[in-house]
Order: sequence, then structure tokens, then C-alpha cells
Amino acid sequence: MLDRILIFAPLRPLGGESLLALRGLGAEVLAVERWEALEEELRLHGAVLVLILSPLRGRPLAERVAALRALVPRLQIFHLWWDYSEQGAVERLLAGVNQIYTLPCAVERLRLRVARVLQERRGRA
Repeated sequence: MLDRILIFAPLRPLGGESLLALRGLGAEVLAVERWEALEEELRLHGAVLVLILSPLRGRPLAERVAALRALVPRLQIFHLWWDYSEQGAVERLLAGVNQIYTLPCAVERLRLRVARVLQERRGRA
């Protein structure tokens, strides 16, 4: 069974570009545009990693991260957005995000980190 990566991108072009960027890593990759759909996918099928492309930060993000981890406790969560501020980075880390990437992000950098998460997961299985 393939590992799953879910992408939350309320803007369809971002989700599509992310799908293309993560192809060929040996995992099923699915993009959704609504939080409810993301939670439903996790509830029904699980995932190894969630990529969040959203301006959320602070308490609203922390609440969403907690809800996702309640569904999949060891879920890796990466957050990508156009925010160059230290405050934004700190808020995302305090919310429980594992990795933060500022857009635009080099595709190879993201692919390498996602591949490492998948490799670590397969090494534990």
C-alpha cells in the first residue's frame, strides 16, 4: 500500500502545482481545497504528511493542527506561504508545524524533504 500525502490548498492552482512537484516519490498525492475534505480524507484513509498552503497562523492554525493530529498522531505537517516574517515562522512552529517553507520555494528542496519523510516512515515499517 502506498503512503499518502495530502495537500490543502484553497487556491486550486497552488494545489495543482504542488501535485506536480511531488509526483514520482512513490506516494499517492491528493490535493483538497477545503479543511473539511482534508479531515475527511485523513479520517477515512490516513496520510503520512500534509502540506498546508494557507495564510493561517497562530491560534487558528494551532487548532487545525491539533485536529489533524487527533486523527493521525504521527502526521508530519509542512506549511508553505508567502510570509517572510520571523513572527509568522515562530507562530507556525508553536502551532505544531514540522517544517516551514516560504513561497516561492525551490521544488527540489521540498521534494528532498518529503522524500526523507517517506524514507524514514518506510524504515520504521
